[in-house]
Amino acid sequence: TQAIATCLDSAASGLFVVWAPADSGKTNCMEQAAKRWLHGADAASTKRHVRFLSSYSAYDNPNALLQNSLHVRDADDLRCQLEETGYEVLIVLDQFDEAFHGDTEQLRRFTVELAAAAKRSKKLRVLVGLQNPNRAKTVLGWNGSKKIHLCGEFPHSDASKLSKLKWTRDEALKFLAGVGAEWTDEDKECFYA
Repeated sequence: TQAIATCLDSAASGLFVVWAPADSGKTNCMEQAAKRWLHGADAASTKRHVRFLSSYSAYDNPNALLQNSLHVRDADDLRCQLEETGYEVLIVLDQFDEAFHGDTEQLRRFTVELAAAAKRSKKLRVLVGLQNPNRAKTVLGWNGSKKIHLCGEFPHSDASKLSKLKWTRDEALKFLAGVGAEWTDEDKECFYA
């Protein structure tokens, strides 16, 4: 929770990747950090709003998630609207692994645009929760890691550290027994010692 809170409280901006294995408490940690940010030291002087988004499989286009949830066309429209208001917004894209079900290039564009909007506006912060280390590494590699950062490693988003995570074979098998069918053999292999 502290690493996430540090990212949210930092003067830097952009999109922050929160990576941890399934059932490790990512959502709870993001919720706790979001509450802390919502009621934090600067909250009295600004209007803050937190929005948790998921249900990616319900949309063919990632921008439809923003359109239906926040009533904006895209990330830049969100940034422009925030600049016209006194609001600060934290968007939490939880269980972002599910968003990889469709067009990966379209997802990359959406993510980079959201990161760029957050980088340009001090009123927008974005957390992305991922459980698959290969997907976290992919997201961190989009846009050269200039606007997309690994939470807890900021400001140095060293995605290679994700590939160095190794468990014992028994630990890996126990964890992998609960992963979804979308996990490839390559995704699974990164957990073996």
